[in-house]
Amino acid sequence: MKTDEKRIPELDGIRGIAILIVMCFHIPPHAELFFDAPLAKFFYSISQMGWAGVDMFFVLSGYLITNILLEKKGQEHYFRNFHMRRVLRIFPVYYLSLTIIFFGGFYDTSNTGGNVLSLGLWFYSYLQNWLFASGSGTGLYLGHFWSLAIEEQFYLVWPLVVYFADRKLLTKIGSISVVGALLLRIYLIFLLDRPDIVNTFPYFSTVTRVDSLLIGALIAIGFQSVEYKRQLVKDAPKVLGLSLLIVAACILVQPDSPLFNNGAMMTVGLSGLALMTGALIIVLLTRDEANFGRRFFRHPTLTFLGKYSYALYVFHWPITSLFIEYYIQQGYQGFVPWLLFILGCFSISLILALLSWNLMEKPILSLKRHF
Repeated sequence: MKTDEKRIPELDGIRGIAILIVMCFHIPPHAELFFDAPLAKFFYSISQMGWAGVDMFFVLSGYLITNILLEKKGQEHYFRNFHMRRVLRIFPVYYLSLTIIFFGGFYDTSNTGGNVLSLGLWFYSYLQNWLFASGSGTGLYLGHFWSLAIEEQFYLVWPLVVYFADRKLLTKIGSISVVGALLLRIYLIFLLDRPDIVNTFPYFSTVTRVDSLLIGALIAIGFQSVEYKRQLVKDAPKVLGLSLLIVAACILVQPDSPLFNNGAMMTVGLSGLALMTGALIIVLLTRDEANFGRRFFRHPTLTFLGKYSYALYVFHWPITSLFIEYYIQQGYQGFVPWLLFILGCFSISLILALLSWNLMEKPILSLKRHF
């Protein structure tokens, strides 16, 4: 099976869960601006861990990309083919969205300390996560693009590492980097007296978040060996259970803030989430087809959302930002506006994702056959 040509339903299911909880993290909390009632607070409370969807995407990307790289290693045009296929998949939606938002006059620079041109350079060069890591405000519309920058930076460096290192060295590099990222987060949050960056640099910088991508990569590397794969499959259920306990404990440290201002979550909690996702990937790829978990993640709703997850991720926050501005201007309040806000943000994001896939992404992706 060629991993870059055939979709795996269970992994699409993980994508579906990830994008669903990310959208729930961004949309219902802002809907509370227009309907301050127990129902709104309930939706707000259950959406507070939705940011974890980004970590799920990271681990999944690390696994899939490394699988592709290992499969193509040694083949002609290794670098050209890999990067061109990534360009065809990622750039059209990304740069079209940037251009519309920046040159359409949507981007809010009031809390960023810059202008559209200087800020645009960060985004067009896929370096915006470092802008956020420095403590600069993210503004409306593009606050979620930090994760796309981290993935793109990973795509630039990791193919070189895979190309020049054998499996043993790759495992060492990945393992040391995973531990190093965790230790760096611990240092920045608990030992470095810099309150101005304690909630930004550890969360947004590539060096402190690369461990999630590399945990996925280590799984792909381990699967290259029958012995290591057997051990990974054996340990996955235990790691899944332990990592869930770690994440739960980090939430309990500060239930009202399960991420920012929660040092436990920002350190071992992020590692726990990455390990949990990695273990889940192993379980879904190796258990019997009739396994309940595999059947759940193959559900058509989840695989449908997973198929369009990239465009949904790109579009949902600009759409939500537009709704927020419009609702504030109109002064809408109450249950019906609140409900329409949530339904509108979800449905319009999905419609745009479907249009994007069928009118732009799918035709462009057909060019992959040349690479």
